[in-house]
Amino acid sequence: MSNAGSKPKLRVAIIGAGPAGLGAAIEFQKLPFVDLRIYEQARELREVGAGISIQRNTWRMLDALGVYDNIDPSTIFSAADGHSVQHRLVDLFLAFG
Repeated sequence: MSNAGSKPKLRVAIIGAGPAGLGAAIEFQKLPFVDLRIYEQARELREVGAGISIQRNTWRMLDALGVYDNIDPSTIFSAADGHSVQHRLVDLFLAFG
């Protein structure tokens, strides 16, 4: 609800809480004139059928969005069966710095 004399907020709906949807949400939430809603079909996070490969430009985008420092490599760099694949971090640090 807007106050008397103030402009109504722009209502934005983001459909899907995947990487693109969440990236868009991060940027939209920085705008004070936006009322943001995210809609996601899945009721819970599950490991279903797909892996995500994060390449160099994606890491740069995560850094630009301000979320890079919040990423815990121990929660990302593991296989579906739980074994660690952290040896890949060397590649990440060599490529991204």
